Amino acid sequence: MDRFPRSHSDDVGQPLDAAIQLARQGDPLGYNQLFHAHADAIRGFGRLRGAPDPDELANTVLFDAFRGLPNFTGNASDFRSWVFRIARNKIVDAHRAAAVRPRAAGVTPTDDDVTPAGGADLDALHHLGIGHLAPAFHQLTDEQRELIVLRFVADLSLDETAAALDKPLTAVKAMQRRALATLRRTISPGVVSR
Repeated sequence: MDRFPRSHSDDVGQPLDAAIQLARQGDPLGYNQLFHAHADAIRGFGRLRGAPDPDELANTVLFDAFRGLPNFTGNASDFRSWVFRIARNKIVDAHRAAAVRPRAAGVTPTDDDVTPAGGADLDALHHLGIGHLAPAFHQLTDEQRELIVLRFVADLSLDETAAALDKPLTAVKAMQRRALATLRRTISPGVVSR
């Protein structure tokens, strides 16, 4: 059984294109369809990228996207890339803010206050029931982990992932090849079955 079934963008593109048009006209049905089509994937992306509150992330990202709809041009695939670019930027901003947030005088961080790099990613893998992949996932660079999450958890196409990461398609393809090769080398042969 496939844990992460692939969607068929041709099947969902047309209804979401219509939802975008409805939302542009201020129709609540359009907003509702767009929210339900993207919120879970944004939450999952947020969990795996260490967002402090994945639910708030989904709400904020989609609210910002809805506010920006008058300036948005494109189809459902472009919209999907755009909301994940917004999500990615919000997560980066949250991590930067946390890194520079001042601590109270006299307070020193404890081990409980410090999350090792990739800690949220690994916790999320356990939450998804694929925690046995955590050691292999930890071998990836941050960019490779982000790409794998966008491609195989958020279910973005290569083109959508390239747009979300703001990278050329050829660079994303090469990064994916390297990430998958690393995963193949580090996952024990008995762990993955076809």
